[in-house]
Amino acid sequence: MKWNIDRYKIPTSEDAVKIENISVIEHPHGGIIAVFSYISNVKTVKPIHYTGTLYFNEKNNTWNPQGNPLEFHPSSENFSHTTFLNLMGNLQMMYVSDCRLLYNISYDYGKNWKEIEILLEESVMWKMNNHPIFMKHGRVVIPVYDEGSGRSFAYISDDTGKNWFPSVFIEPSEDLTENSDPEEIFACRMGSPTFIQAGERKLVCFIQPENRDKLLCSVSDDFGETWSNAFETDIPSGVGGIESIRLRDSNGHYTPTVVLVYNQEKTNGQFSVMLAISSDIGESWDEIIELGEIEIPFTDISVIQTDDNKLHIIYCSKQEMNHLVVNDFVIF
Repeated sequence: MKWNIDRYKIPTSEDAVKIENISVIEHPHGGIIAVFSYISNVKTVKPIHYTGTLYFNEKNNTWNPQGNPLEFHPSSENFSHTTFLNLMGNLQMMYVSDCRLLYNISYDYGKNWKEIEILLEESVMWKMNNHPIFMKHGRVVIPVYDEGSGRSFAYISDDTGKNWFPSVFIEPSEDLTENSDPEEIFACRMGSPTFIQAGERKLVCFIQPENRDKLLCSVSDDFGETWSNAFETDIPSGVGGIESIRLRDSNGHYTPTVVLVYNQEKTNGQFSVMLAISSDIGESWDEIIELGEIEIPFTDISVIQTDDNKLHIIYCSKQEMNHLVVNDFVIF
């Protein structure tokens, strides 16, 4: 199948290095918002993380900054965030900085941010990159990777984000650890979790393991609170991050089509942005398509489907960000 793909290089600040943790959101009034984090190349005693907000105007296909970058000081190497439109329609950022879990809210889609609020004072080693899932009765389910345990889990709220609780960890199936010491929990690290909703109560999680050739999958049948042991899929594990979404039809209804984006190393030393397509909510995969070749692997990726049925894929690698638009995408 021939895909019509537009490609854009996203302008960033000259002093931005180590660009990572991208969240892409469709603006309610048209266009796209991208929130990303980076470290400034201006030398300081401790690294200072910033988050910048960019807006993509689809009428003239240009990216422009919104407001001033938000500064996090002090910060640490385990900085990560996920940003989304919450149930009140406001832009909400949840992030880990200096081993604390915090959040911030913007009422003008990233131009200005409120004061920082602390969710957890206790030390955490979490990574949160991918989009949350909004389920029945206002439940919000965020995919999280815990670097301390090497496991992924869901962070859940039932009261529009005021209070949160964790799910159980997703554990590997026995065949993934059969040649390892049973007490060695790091024998199969499982990171970069991404969720899709497969039913009223059912969630499916795809996970990127370390030192394994295939992505893993786990299933929850109780709104994300408990999970099956993870098992291997047919999708290469790739490098960098992954993200999956379930697509909607022209009437806004969810279809059985799921897409998953990942980064694959090629034999020539280059890397490719890959798109895997499922027509049965991720149980099997019909096609794997190469969207483009890149010289270095991306460190994070975010994908959304806009109301005009276009797929927008934004990925970052070190000091640059790129934007792919898949036009006229055929929903299976």
